[in-house]
Amino acid sequence: MAVINLTTGDDTFPTLGTFPNLTAEPDIVNGLAGNDTITVGAGDQAFGNEGNDTLTATGDATLYGGQGDDELTSFAGGSSLLFGNLGIDNLTAAGNDTLYGGQGNDVLTATGDYAAQLYGDAGDDNLIGNGDDTLYGGEGDDDLTGSGNDLLFGNQGDDTLTAASTEEGSPTLYGGQGNDELTDTGSGAAELYGNLGDDTLTGNGGDTLFGGQGSDILDATGGGNVLYGNLGDDVLTTTTGGDTLYGGQGGDYLISNATLVAELDTDSLLFGNLGNDTLVGSAANDTLIGGAGVDVLTSGGGPTSFGYNAITDGGDIITGFDGGEGGDIIVLNPSAFTGLQFIEDNGLSSSDFVAAASLEAAILADTLPGGAASIYAISGGEGDIGQLYYDSTGGTTPEDATLIATFVDAGSFGSTDIFLGDPVSFDNPNNSLLVLG
Repeated sequence: MAVINLTTGDDTFPTLGTFPNLTAEPDIVNGLAGNDTITVGAGDQAFGNEGNDTLTATGDATLYGGQGDDELTSFAGGSSLLFGNLGIDNLTAAGNDTLYGGQGNDVLTATGDYAAQLYGDAGDDNLIGNGDDTLYGGEGDDDLTGSGNDLLFGNQGDDTLTAASTEEGSPTLYGGQGNDELTDTGSGAAELYGNLGDDTLTGNGGDTLFGGQGSDILDATGGGNVLYGNLGDDVLTTTTGGDTLYGGQGGDYLISNATLVAELDTDSLLFGNLGNDTLVGSAANDTLIGGAGVDVLTSGGGPTSFGYNAITDGGDIITGFDGGEGGDIIVLNPSAFTGLQFIEDNGLSSSDFVAAASLEAAILADTLPGGAASIYAISGGEGDIGQLYYDSTGGTTPEDATLIATFVDAGSFGSTDIFLGDPVSFDNPNNSLLVLG
């Protein structure tokens, strides 16, 4: 092994075969001071040390930038180690290399269809993947960009992670600590995990988004996305429909801004889950599931179904309900709301429903024979306000009954607007479904 120390000036060091002191064994080349240009081969080590150095590997070598703003480049298809160390460094991988930025605001780039590993370390770094690479931002507010089957980890700091998924490549993004921004700009399927902090996640069709802890913002376009707010008070939005939204714990806002398009599947599923959630439908065909808690659910103008899977999921506020020709319906899960009869395509039987066709009407005294269950509406004294109750014993007074929902700004409502079935899979005659429980 030869140890070659260059001068303190700006040196240029060639490769084996053109420099007499190099051997066939692994060599060590020290740049010392100055802005050096060093090229080494397989098994060699190059140290730039002081100055703004340019280090290149033509084989599986190890490059150390040292102090200064250095340029480190590996050769195609190899497995080299590149260390930027101090300064603002530019490291480029052309194979299955491992790159460490070190301190400073570094730029690490993986080229070609390889599996490189990029570590930004300290500083506000810029990491760029290209094949099946793994990118770690480290400390600082980092910018990570991936494609293919890349793995992106923001780690500490407020990081920005962007990937372009394709049919062949499905990247995965992890925000880590900090308030991160995660975005898929491609047309394939990506997974985005906000983790800690108040994160912003954006899907672009066929993606899965997990907010994690914190008050996160999740937005989806392109259809076929699944959004999980998880912990915290989250805001989940779908703009094109065909998505499924789960608020998780906390007081979440779930909003569908989809536009109804003929012959297209624009149905969205919105699940509030735990907490006092706000779910807003759209002009398209939506499914909103509020879950436990006192939720506020709003029809967006399209035919909407409000459904309940459990009696304990009641007590919600429904605004803008418009049954009949308006297309809104109530769907009750028969496994929870027992003792009711259902006439196919015509809602509950008239003996099951204790009310007239409008919330303005007084209570009717009809119940199922034999002490079976009843469901009835009570007018609140105004034409557009009322309450819907369920009583498993067939009673007609609210003292022992369960409040399903309070209606505000309601239009038409009658027995033909109430159905029994699985709220998620129920085929709404008006082609939409809104689920509260």
